[in-house]
Amino acid sequence: MNRTINCIVPIFWSLTSVLVLLYGIWYTSSEYQVLVDWYQNLEPNFYKNDVWSSIFFTSQTKGFGETYIWILFFMSLIVAISTRNIKLDIKTKSFSPINWSNCKVDLMIFMLGMLIWFFWQSRAAYATDEVFSAINFASKPFFQTISFYPLPNNHIFFNALNHWLSIFHDDLIWTGRVISGLSFSIILVRIWTFIGRFESDIFIKLVFILLLSTIFPIIGFATQARGYSLQLLLAWIAFELVYFYLKTKETRHLSTYVIVMALGMWTIPSFLFYWIGLSVFVILSGKPYRTPDFKYIYASIRILILSLILYIPVVTFSGWQSVVANKYVAAPTDLTTSEFFQSFFLSNYFQGLFNEWFGSGTSTWLAVILIILPVGLVVMNKQKEQIVLVRLFLSLVFGFIAVSLIIKKIPFYRNVIIHCWFYWVILFLIIISLIKDRTRFWKNMLVLIMLTITIYFTFLNFKRYPFQLYYYDVNAWVQSMKDTDLSNLKNQYVFIEDESFYWHPQIQKVTKQTKSGGKIDLLSDILVIETNRKDKVDTLIWQQMLQSGETLFFKRRK
Repeated sequence: MNRTINCIVPIFWSLTSVLVLLYGIWYTSSEYQVLVDWYQNLEPNFYKNDVWSSIFFTSQTKGFGETYIWILFFMSLIVAISTRNIKLDIKTKSFSPINWSNCKVDLMIFMLGMLIWFFWQSRAAYATDEVFSAINFASKPFFQTISFYPLPNNHIFFNALNHWLSIFHDDLIWTGRVISGLSFSIILVRIWTFIGRFESDIFIKLVFILLLSTIFPIIGFATQARGYSLQLLLAWIAFELVYFYLKTKETRHLSTYVIVMALGMWTIPSFLFYWIGLSVFVILSGKPYRTPDFKYIYASIRILILSLILYIPVVTFSGWQSVVANKYVAAPTDLTTSEFFQSFFLSNYFQGLFNEWFGSGTSTWLAVILIILPVGLVVMNKQKEQIVLVRLFLSLVFGFIAVSLIIKKIPFYRNVIIHCWFYWVILFLIIISLIKDRTRFWKNMLVLIMLTITIYFTFLNFKRYPFQLYYYDVNAWVQSMKDTDLSNLKNQYVFIEDESFYWHPQIQKVTKQTKSGGKIDLLSDILVIETNRKDKVDTLIWQQMLQSGETLFFKRRK
């Protein structure tokens, strides 16, 4: 039955424009110093609070922020008006987050994913990136969580979700890992359902799921309190929505797609690599010489506007430069495009990347063969569904290279786990479709190959995990802190200076009275600070009591 819901999209955009309007009125009408005082009163002790008003939220930031808000208000208003005629035609059952007709099997796959996640996450101590994210963002008042962006460590949507989990548990590193585990398990459920379009053999599908769950960056970051698995889940949902839109041309898929993609951008800005690649895929999927797909183009415009709106708190209180020009994303000013192009392909970047994806070590030639394998298989067989898959693969590769060349910056390996996931999915979906109508022998051979890869990856993971996630021995690092006697800190008010943030989990086992920031709280009983920052310590007030590695512990003089 055809059902048309005419009001959802315009109502959403109308509410969005009203919220932007109200925020703009409040922000514009408030004096700079009033906003400084208000923000610092939310939680005075936050990362770099000693330089926040001089580096991040300056009078120039406020001036730019006002312009930014009002431009986006008018853009969202135009969208709200123009979406009045958008109809969410629902003619098919193409996409549903949950397959209710087969929910028992989905639940079993979900539980399998959670068991795999629990096994691996229990083998890794809390990494510094996890602690930094939980302490400096998720644990702060909600507005500070979504507005403070001193480093790319703030995966905003992820930390916003994790913030609210503090209602149920006070260990936000653990709750963050749970979010990643849930995201990972839901992805496995979604891919299980999607594979059914290519293969009905349950055993082949199960082995494929096991293989995907042993790929190092996929399972590795599924165990971390970071936004990578959540971003991967959003990327896969976005692909499914585009896939079904191309098949049905139903606008409801695009309406949901807009929100999912904007949330992906809000999680980590490097989602842009994927967005560009997926957009190229849609363009290439159009019939030759046909008119442009204006519905998709309009959806892309809405994604851009909604993404910029979600970043309003960051832009207005941390500055536009904190997102686009911090040292982790900005290219050297004297680097030319040609110089970057040469370094892009001549560096050891791809050797390390392929080692994470394939476990190929220094045998980059083997990884290159694996990379071109999907294209070779399709060239030889040229089936329609395979061509679609390889088109997606090539589009994602193009998006990765194009964005890297434009911004003259190569992303960290963990920022391209979406591409890693899609490579393995595409490769084996192509192979599965090739042997679909062949004898059982070929299917058994495929199962044997996938099982061999799964066992090999599992063996490698025991050797690489968790060290290769961040390239330092996480467990040994944490063990050195566990071996430090902190009993003298019991029931004391401990202030942890910015760069000693990684001590939080250990100190909170002794006392819950902890604060952190760049500006030392003179009312605290204990001060924890790094040796290279001890010039901030007034020895007339503080007396050293302990040193552990590069960390100093001071107690306040009586």
